[in-house]
Amino acid sequence: MPTPKMTAEAQKAYDEALERIGECERMGKAGVGVDLSNLGLTTLPPEIGRLTALTHLYLDNNQLSTLPSEIGQLTTLTWLDLENNQLSTLPPEIGQLAALSVLNLSSNQLSILSLAIGQLTSLTVLKLSYNHLRTLPSEIGMLTALTELFLGNNKLRTLPPEIGQLSTLTGLYPFSNRLVTLPSEIGQLTALKELNLSSNQLSTLPPEIGQLTALSILDLSNNQLSTLTPEIYQLTSLERLFLHSNSGLGLPSEVLGGAWGDDLNPDYYFSQRSTNARPLNEVKMMLVGRGGAGKTSLVERLMRDTFDKWQESTTGIALQDWRLPCPGGDAVTVHVWDFAGQVIAHATHQFFLSARSVYVLVLTAREDSQREDAEYWLRLIRAFGSEDGTTSKVLVALNKWATAPVRLDREALREKYPFIVDFMETDCETGQGIAELKAKLAEIIGSDAGVREKTGADYFQVKEALQRRWKDEHTNYLNYSVFEEVCTSVGVADKDRQRIIARNLHRLGLALNYGDDDRLRDTTVLNPHWVADGIYLLLRQTPNERAELSLEAACRRLPKDDPRQVMFLIRLMQKYDLAFPLKEDEQLWLVPQALADSQPVLGAEWQGEATRLRWTYAALPEGLVPRFITRTHTLSEGLPRWLNGTLLELGLARAVVRADVTDRRITAMILGPVEDRQRLAGTIQMEMRSLNAEIRGLDPLEELQMQKAPEVWLPVTGLEKAEKMKEPEMSMLTPKGALKINATTENNRLTAQDARTDVWKPRVFISYSHKDDAAKDQLVLQLKVLQTAGLVEYWLDRDLTAGEEWNRGITEQLEEMDVFLLLVSTHSLTSDYINSVEITRALERRSQGTAEVVPVILQRCQWKACGRLNHLIALPKDGKPIKDHRPHHLGWHDVSSSGLARRVRRTAARAETPERSACRRAPLQRKGSGDQVSCQRSKSSRNRAKLRDCSASFAASSLSATSMRNSYQSSQPCSFMAAWARSFNCGGGADPWLVW
Repeated sequence: MPTPKMTAEAQKAYDEALERIGECERMGKAGVGVDLSNLGLTTLPPEIGRLTALTHLYLDNNQLSTLPSEIGQLTTLTWLDLENNQLSTLPPEIGQLAALSVLNLSSNQLSILSLAIGQLTSLTVLKLSYNHLRTLPSEIGMLTALTELFLGNNKLRTLPPEIGQLSTLTGLYPFSNRLVTLPSEIGQLTALKELNLSSNQLSTLPPEIGQLTALSILDLSNNQLSTLTPEIYQLTSLERLFLHSNSGLGLPSEVLGGAWGDDLNPDYYFSQRSTNARPLNEVKMMLVGRGGAGKTSLVERLMRDTFDKWQESTTGIALQDWRLPCPGGDAVTVHVWDFAGQVIAHATHQFFLSARSVYVLVLTAREDSQREDAEYWLRLIRAFGSEDGTTSKVLVALNKWATAPVRLDREALREKYPFIVDFMETDCETGQGIAELKAKLAEIIGSDAGVREKTGADYFQVKEALQRRWKDEHTNYLNYSVFEEVCTSVGVADKDRQRIIARNLHRLGLALNYGDDDRLRDTTVLNPHWVADGIYLLLRQTPNERAELSLEAACRRLPKDDPRQVMFLIRLMQKYDLAFPLKEDEQLWLVPQALADSQPVLGAEWQGEATRLRWTYAALPEGLVPRFITRTHTLSEGLPRWLNGTLLELGLARAVVRADVTDRRITAMILGPVEDRQRLAGTIQMEMRSLNAEIRGLDPLEELQMQKAPEVWLPVTGLEKAEKMKEPEMSMLTPKGALKINATTENNRLTAQDARTDVWKPRVFISYSHKDDAAKDQLVLQLKVLQTAGLVEYWLDRDLTAGEEWNRGITEQLEEMDVFLLLVSTHSLTSDYINSVEITRALERRSQGTAEVVPVILQRCQWKACGRLNHLIALPKDGKPIKDHRPHHLGWHDVSSSGLARRVRRTAARAETPERSACRRAPLQRKGSGDQVSCQRSKSSRNRAKLRDCSASFAASSLSATSMRNSYQSSQPCSFMAAWARSFNCGGGADPWLVW
């Protein structure tokens, strides 16, 4: 019967709901579930009360503002989803749902919670996020079976004392409210494991929080805390503590972690406030600039007030300690780093440039290039000297002022680079401006909170122990395990504290640890001179005309170092794209910086239809093209390479990428069949964007030549935005007349359309031995090719840092991935970790039907004899090892284009039918916003693992997805839901509707 004032759309939704309710009613006791979500309902038919056997009711994503009183007749209901409606009140009859276990009221308009809520004593999960609640009724304490309570994004100023009666609560999430205090009764929640109090107004914590002995995750980020109660030390189960954006705590960003998801052990906070803590009073100061600018002379004037007209230029770096009296406390030890200015040495600077330092940029009027020099160095400082959006302070010394004053638009540079503190006119020969520069440095350093930061005595003890070890044993570096032993020997046994000390030592340049690279994370460098001088020597002395470097040749260049030390330096060069392995088994690398200057002559075969891209820079960074050559070297195998360019090949497509230093531009021209050309163009674009993004603020203009009008180049970002805004058609005037352009058509020349959308893509995990790094790099490039085709996403372990629980990071990803690529070699087959953890879990997930496992055979080895992999179909074709292909890139091409592409397409087709995609993705997105938890990353992993477990259960049931879907589409929602309810059991309060 029509409801008054109902629109045609609302009436249609109402009628559909009535039909589904009637169908379910006719099923009798079998009618246990009905889905009325996403209908646009404004009124719920009162006939809903007739479904006395109902256990699951889905009303989410409608326009309901009220519920009928008949809702109270559903006495067997266990699951009620009302998320994303317009409810402002709940009827008192809601309290009659005595069997209700899960109630989702997120994203409504509730400002008051009905007192009847206290009658729902069977509730285990209550979701109230994204409403307008200002208070919670005391009756909330009657929900003694509750295990999870979501209260995020409301207007709560306090929690009722009765919250302490929820003795079974394991997850409490009142994030993004207005809480100013917590009741002392919170200490009674002894079963609580996760507590998210982020984005509130808390200034203190009650001491009773120390009674939460089961708590493993505590998020206090984005509050107003100035102290932490000592009782937090009693949280013996605490694994993750988040304190970001509490400025009053005075915790440095490198301790908190740069990205959300990094956590802090509370030991650090309390060690900083112990009675034996003292100000750090140390800082790193770096002098950078062109060779011959007078950096070394400036250091001599500042430190000793001397000047040598015949001062030799620095090679590599020069390190000195300088005691500088500063206002605001004791004198500060300034660790002075004087960098070589020669162009070939610039590549080594990125090893040492760091945040929370002071920079002196030295410029002169020599060669009239001061503006370009300033732009170049300031961009580098912004790229490598920034952290959490804050860039280290810079003083610009305009040197040799007496002989050639430096002309520079100072205000324009200040506006563009606001981290510039001042410009100082100096002359080392006459002494002009030296005293002013010294005073300004003292002012900047003395007022830096990080310099005066209280630091635990254990930091100084570790530092002194390392310095003694270097002096006594003359060792250039330590294994990280030895560093841990040194820490333990002076009483620092906690792994997190060791990691923090390692970061501080690296920041100050006292002991370098490149923990973000799996090849280097186990090494701590005690002598930065050794790194800079060694790599500078290897770069400067070109091994041969082909720019090849063998381990034997490198050892000859560095006769004082043993092969292990030389190998570390070469791996450091690999990390920063200064070298790449040609044949790692033969220990041979190519060093692009040492390539010849001239490019080869391009013949007639380079004529014809082409895709052309270009990147124009305000200042073209040195070494950008050599780094590109390094990253794409598998595509240029056997092809010409030169200092500022390279030829590339993929399938039947070929390309030339080269730099024009005069025009400050890099261009790419790609020829070949359309599909291969697209894949190669997209791969080039992806690598260039990755390189450009690493230098913050570089922002070159990326343009694509129009296919119909070669004289027209358009910004690629504009084409992408036009497509995203669903306005791809555009017209423009050119010298040859009006031109119609379709942005989607142009973008498709670079990447497949799926690569530019959020469509679901299989996620790929690469399992490999670090001794097979070269092979892993080649595989990654092949995956990037598939990524441009919109086929995959992939994950690598490069972001795991020294001392961190990298095992936890890997095991989380083992639950996330859809395809496991196993790089099979003698190294991987003999790795305990790969076999016991990675391969074991991958095969388990395959047996559950939730992932595919693909071995990639690198070399001849006994992979079939091990028994666990012999039943899998390996790549390349017929399991022929990569190293048996001549050249090797043919094997990789077979892996990517023939084998892997087919596998991921099959995985995507099997996993993502449109129906499953719609039903699975949307609720996951709702969970991310409406039910945020304290550790999004790990929680996401658990959710996905739960979904996969549910999917496996679903797949193993006798009722197929197709028959269920057909049942649903044939207007039999109740029989569908009944079958689904019988065949599907997610357990633990999981939402089964998320998985179909």
